[in-house]
Amino acid sequence: MVSIDRLVKIVQKRLGDIQDKYNFDPNIGADQVDTNDHPELKWVHGRFSELCFLAKKLDIQIPHKPLGLSVESQNESIVRKQKIYFITDDVGDNYLFVKFGRSIHSHTRKKQHQTGNPKELFISAIVDVPDGMTPSGLEAKLKRYLKKRKEERGGTEWARLDRQEIKNIAKNIVDDPDFLNGPALFRIE
Repeated sequence: MVSIDRLVKIVQKRLGDIQDKYNFDPNIGADQVDTNDHPELKWVHGRFSELCFLAKKLDIQIPHKPLGLSVESQNESIVRKQKIYFITDDVGDNYLFVKFGRSIHSHTRKKQHQTGNPKELFISAIVDVPDGMTPSGLEAKLKRYLKKRKEERGGTEWARLDRQEIKNIAKNIVDDPDFLNGPALFRIE
């Protein structure tokens, strides 16, 4: 029989080995891995999940670097991080209906939104979440910033914007995300 101390060391070592290469976020779950492009990740993430279960039972801290992996590990890593996407529905005038949100798999989200939508949807922009911000925090700021442009199309994440506004917002998220703390965009009549 394995002692508790030995089991703790084994779990810590195996979690450390996985996290040194993949840096899975223990709070996200399996959505962070793209098993279509990398089927081996399903197996690795399964072992990680089992080890996390044991770690919680044994009161072991799960290693995770929220600021990312080292440069060497990033080159090897195939773990996906959530990004902000802008999906547009071209209505034929100057303004587009824009769905924004956060996802690890933006193209999959577009396909999900396409289901039941008679108009073709396009991904207009995909933006990395700036350092110091969380995907959910950035999405919340976008909702506030675009609240006067909200459209009643199935939630709070559809807005009416023109093409240049989409480009400017995507660029400003990268260059100066504090612009989202300013006044909301004006209403379109």
